[in-house]
Amino acid sequence: LKIMKNLKNLIWINHISGGGSKEDLYEFDAQKSSDLKNLDKLDQSLLEIKQLNGSVNVFRLNVNTSKFLEKFFKEEEKLSKDKFSIDLMEWLKTNIDEPDELTKLFISHKIYFETKNYTDALRCLERIFRISEDSGNTKWKAIALMEMGIINYIQLNYSDALEWLRKSLRIQLKIKAFPQRTLIFKYIALILQAQKNYSEALQNFEFALKENERFKDFYEKSKLYKHIGINYQYQEKYQDALKYFEAAIKINDKFENLSEKAINYKETGKIYYSKKILTRHLNFLMKL
Repeated sequence: LKIMKNLKNLIWINHISGGGSKEDLYEFDAQKSSDLKNLDKLDQSLLEIKQLNGSVNVFRLNVNTSKFLEKFFKEEEKLSKDKFSIDLMEWLKTNIDEPDELTKLFISHKIYFETKNYTDALRCLERIFRISEDSGNTKWKAIALMEMGIINYIQLNYSDALEWLRKSLRIQLKIKAFPQRTLIFKYIALILQAQKNYSEALQNFEFALKENERFKDFYEKSKLYKHIGINYQYQEKYQDALKYFEAAIKINDKFENLSEKAINYKETGKIYYSKKILTRHLNFLMKL
């Protein structure tokens, strides 16, 4: 709330027991209430928001929330006794296309992948690869190879991962519009970076950035800047690293991506620690 842009009004509903449905509404004034020590933690936080941005109207509403909500739900819904004329299963069959076998397998793969069941995820991808190869479906073949490469990267099987990703890339380069190219270049770069081949890794990160410009994915762009910063950090090229971390933080600020911003603050702090600039190191740690 303290950093949220375009915030105009903030009403904090604070539950109190008893009191019936009576409400007590308080407005915070940054000019009059400058002493935080005499306030409880909630009021301190709300006042800090007001002091950071005087244009925001900040209120605290003390109320018994159960009684308060009853006012909004006094009337019961009038239910019709008429039965539905639509059979749900028939409607679904008529209006929703059933996914084909490759899509079903890919959905299964994603479920296994997100639950870190990589053995079954790979099993689904291998079936997708075989079916797509037999049918000549190059798009699904490229996706299967790419996802197999990503799983092998996660499992630290770098040589296999690099092989699958490069095979996928060769197929994808023949297809005009393929947003996954950014992802492939990024993972190839991450593998090369893990193998301490920093110059070739940097080249692939730059390829990924170039591909990403076609799709304007700013979330991915900030992550690529972060990875390039880490690449320079490994090489002890600290000024170059700081430049990319700062660029990533600007994007994080614009799109309010706090988790990525925290990572970039942490990496920036580590650089200042390496450079023995401890005050700046502490400043960035305090921002986390």
